[in-house]
Amino acid sequence: MASTKSKKTRKALAVGLAVVGVAGMSLAAASQLSLTNNTKFQAGSTTITADCQGTTNIPVTFGTPTLNTATGVYSASTVVFSGVKSTSTECGGLTYKVAIKTPTGWSEVTTGSPTVPTTVPAASTSVLTVTIPAGVVANDISGVSLTIYS
Repeated sequence: MASTKSKKTRKALAVGLAVVGVAGMSLAAASQLSLTNNTKFQAGSTTITADCQGTTNIPVTFGTPTLNTATGVYSASTVVFSGVKSTSTECGGLTYKVAIKTPTGWSEVTTGSPTVPTTVPAASTSVLTVTIPAGVVANDISGVSLTIYS
């Protein structure tokens, strides 16, 4: 007959082995999951500059993505420029144009002659929201260009 100490040791080893086995199976199962995304769609922002901004950068982001239920693809419908200095002595009232780069090349996406809103309070900024043309998926946009001019 085995001693009590021997039974406790065996029981502890069995429990330890079971824990290690379960952890090993969990890792093996997790290693089979693919959580990578092979697309170019980027969350976050990059910055650009404009002469009327001085040394202040203009953050550029995509608008909130929405799901196309027919294709299963998320895409944004706008490009957003925030922090554009907008007093009349800065960028306020100046005309701007936006172009995007897709696999087919650069194309202008602004229509007409939009202007940066003019605000009165010092240090105020504006947000410029530009619509991405129908048929263009945000994932295909590899570059954005903003020019602000008089």
